[in-house]
Amino acid sequence: MKKHPREMTNEEAIKHLFHPDVVKQIKGILKDVDKTVTANPKAKKKKATKR
Repeated sequence: MKKHPREMTNEEAIKHLFHPDVVKQIKGILKDVDKTVTANPKAKKKKATKR
C-alpha cells in the first residue's frame, strides 16, 4: 500500500511529488547553499527590498 505524502519523510515526499531531474537539481542547489552558509556562518543576510 502506498503512503500519502503527508505520511512520508521529506526525502520520500520530494521523490514522490517531483520529477527525478528536478530532485537532482534541488539537491545540487541545497548543497551549494549549505556550503556557503557553513563557510560564512556570521555573514549578514540581505534584507528584502520593496520595489
